[in-house]
Amino acid sequence: MQFGKHIKSFAALMMVLMLGVGGITGIAAATSDATGTVTDSNGNAVADATVEAVNSNGTVVASATTGSDGTYSLTGLSDSTDYTLQVSATGYTDASKSFSTGSGTSETVDVTLTPQTYTVDGTVTDSDGNPVENITVTVTDSDGVEIGTATTDSQGQYSIAGVPHGVNYTVEASADGLDTSSKTVDVTSASTVDFSLSLSDGGGGVVGIGGSGGSTSTVLVVGGVAVGAYLLLRD
Repeated sequence: MQFGKHIKSFAALMMVLMLGVGGITGIAAATSDATGTVTDSNGNAVADATVEAVNSNGTVVASATTGSDGTYSLTGLSDSTDYTLQVSATGYTDASKSFSTGSGTSETVDVTLTPQTYTVDGTVTDSDGNPVENITVTVTDSDGVEIGTATTDSQGQYSIAGVPHGVNYTVEASADGLDTSSKTVDVTSASTVDFSLSLSDGGGGVVGIGGSGGSTSTVLVVGGVAVGAYLLLRD
């Protein structure tokens, strides 16, 4: 009788041990990882980018944020599974890349992000608010590198496309005989950066002088010096 109790107790103990071992084995099952570096189109590290591993059902199964060196690490991915790596960061176009895990492997998945670009446009006017044609407008970055240039049309308007997401751009309007005018802007949104620059004439201007027979002589004055004249004939 006592022997039978011992057998039952032993059997129960073995069952508990077997269940425990099975549970531990399940927890320690091999999984795969994904690591890599996120850079921009110039090879510079992109910090604070969000990196997600998405399975075939569209479920995000792991996520991470890149460090200052652009690196990330995703752990606990299922073995022998297809994933899509989705990467997003402020100022860049979202990117994705497909990869597959092996059996207990660590996959290297590097991603390159393309900076978002915007348009800088506006109107250049003189000191009286009149639009000025043929004014050169230039956009330079904080390092003094020229990003783009344009010339104003008959309405004083200009448009410079392809300006990358960034801050402290200098937009400068200049022309011979006119004072240069500049403005600092941040290009950080998807909308067009629209503004006007007003140019003073630096002591120059256009002076009309009445003449006989319905004609008018027009003299261009720059810095108080007449530099040219032409005659307009009226019907």
